[in-house]
Amino acid sequence: MTVVEESLPAENPGFFRFLLDVIIHPRRAFTALRETNNRSWLIMAGLLVLFTLLPVVVAAPITSRIAAESIREALEAQSEAGQALPPEAQQQATQIATNPIFTIVFPGVGAVIGLVFSWLIWSGALHLLSTIMGGSNSFGQMWRAVVWAWLPVAIRGLLQTLFILITGEVITNPGLSGLVADQRSIAEIVARPPSTGQMVLQSLLGRVELFTIWNLVLLVIAVWATARLSARKSSLITLGLWLLFTLLGLIPVVISAMLSSGFSG
Repeated sequence: MTVVEESLPAENPGFFRFLLDVIIHPRRAFTALRETNNRSWLIMAGLLVLFTLLPVVVAAPITSRIAAESIREALEAQSEAGQALPPEAQQQATQIATNPIFTIVFPGVGAVIGLVFSWLIWSGALHLLSTIMGGSNSFGQMWRAVVWAWLPVAIRGLLQTLFILITGEVITNPGLSGLVADQRSIAEIVARPPSTGQMVLQSLLGRVELFTIWNLVLLVIAVWATARLSARKSSLITLGLWLLFTLLGLIPVVISAMLSSGFSG
């Protein structure tokens, strides 16, 4: 299949013009990004970091309250089983669970590191595979395209922040994971953890959402325009990598489920 190049805009578009193009005319936007030294991706990267951190920050008070309630339920269950901890140990456990280091710092830093790592691994893999498949692009070109293809993630973070501020609740079942969510109390889950299959299925369904689909569509178009490959090859590369990364991401879930089942007897 011969890729027909779109006409490029004469000027180097500013950030907001480029943002609109990525939403309405993504092929034109990614083609222009390949051919011009457009540094608007730096602004996009900053916004992505911001909207990755904001949901963590605004959810911190709610997360602290939920953690305290979970600790209390677990301690009550231990007490009923005749394994009550001393009051000092109970207070210390609650303080640790609600410490800002564990509700803001660690989650926020982990989220940002995960974001940048995602850009790196996607950019490197797409650059390598598209080159093997006959495409023509540099790592820098693919990196800029991948950052812009993460636009749906920024919008998701903004909407999640607004949802938490308006409702006072955190999002516990992202994507379609609510279809198989465990509705039992914390004490019941601790006493009898869900099966490995249920945890894997819930994690997998949590990755299926509108913003993920939009992100994948933009990645396909980004490869199509940046590497100058056919739409078919671009789709195969992108969806193949998503499947691989998704399966790799389920490995920690499987290990965690197996350990939980082992500890519960």
